[in-house]
Amino acid sequence: FEVQVFGRTSLALSARCYHARAHGRIKDNCQFVCEEDPDGLLLTTLDREKFLCINGIQTLSYTYLNLIQEIQSLEKMGVTHFRISPHSHDIRSTASAFLDVVQKRISPEEGLSRLQSLGYNAPFSNGFYHNQAGRDWIDLSKKISAA
Repeated sequence: FEVQVFGRTSLALSARCYHARAHGRIKDNCQFVCEEDPDGLLLTTLDREKFLCINGIQTLSYTYLNLIQEIQSLEKMGVTHFRISPHSHDIRSTASAFLDVVQKRISPEEGLSRLQSLGYNAPFSNGFYHNQAGRDWIDLSKKISAA
């Protein structure tokens, strides 16, 4: 089994390209407008709360899914492949942190610390994995230290 463990998650696909439309272009002649927003075009609510991103015909989460703390749990469920969705940040360091956790060279907490130091431009999320709102962040290291 393969599971996406990092990156903005695709929430919906559309026949229309809202990204092209937002830049005053049509889908058939967009001139690859997506390249102007490599991490997606931010959408906000009427109250200016950061909410979603669009990239081409995809509607994406604003938050970056991050399941580095859940790798061992996923492995116990039979997951053998972990997908990392690339972004414009230091994706090599991101992939390296996950690989080091998968290969048990570092702890999930150390992997999380490495990811946090990379300065991603949106918060992490893992709420859906813990039966919470998908955009929430549940820090397992705090749960463990509180027990």
